[in-house]
Amino acid sequence: MKIAICEDVSKDEVILRSYLSRYAAAHGLCVIIDGYNGPEEFLLAQPQNYYDIIFLNIFFTESHLNGIELAVEIRDKQVMSLLVFVSDSTDYAYESYDIGAVHYLLKPIAFTGFSKAMNRCVNLLEDYGHTIYIKLAGGPQLKLWQRDIMYIESFDRIAVIHTQGGTYQVYLRMKELSSMLDPILFVRVQRSYIVNLRFIQNLKSNFVVLKNGMQISLGRSLRDSVKKKYQEYLQILSGQIDPTAI
Repeated sequence: MKIAICEDVSKDEVILRSYLSRYAAAHGLCVIIDGYNGPEEFLLAQPQNYYDIIFLNIFFTESHLNGIELAVEIRDKQVMSLLVFVSDSTDYAYESYDIGAVHYLLKPIAFTGFSKAMNRCVNLLEDYGHTIYIKLAGGPQLKLWQRDIMYIESFDRIAVIHTQGGTYQVYLRMKELSSMLDPILFVRVQRSYIVNLRFIQNLKSNFVVLKNGMQISLGRSLRDSVKKKYQEYLQILSGQIDPTAI
């Protein structure tokens, strides 16, 4: 799960990071957290990053934008991101829900309120189909967030799932795994590999380069479909295509 914190008060960012780590440990979640000091810094990085959850301060001392105005710009590019506002005032509470906020936290932030906000976010993400449940080879069942999966490789009946948080082996064939994944987010690039489109750095004529530098060759019969799928994905990110229309 990838989470952003846009907060210019350092002590509040530290509290949110601490709460996120505590919540993740208690619920068996893998979280990646990025921090931004203000709206301009966030918007500059936004085209390269997609977040499942974004915590937004309302008032920024060194920006002409407030959290509500920033949220409107975020919605233009990241429709599916869940927004949680953080403020020392209730002045913008109603406005926050008008743009689809999941929760509105008041400072000083209490862990009970924070947990309530996270519970709502996790439940919504699960409802959206952002998670899959797998049974590890020789181990317990595990919940994985689809957006954290970089790629999957197959060795006969064993699949190796490579995520941002670790690598997991499961006794599943590629066809079974493929049916569990979001078809907008994942593409089969050859017989033994499925790739998350989020992690593609570059697409060449006969191979794909991932953001971690790994190169995976494209199956000859799949090259055109992979290229088409990647172009559609980029158009979804830019707002040119409605994902429900695919």
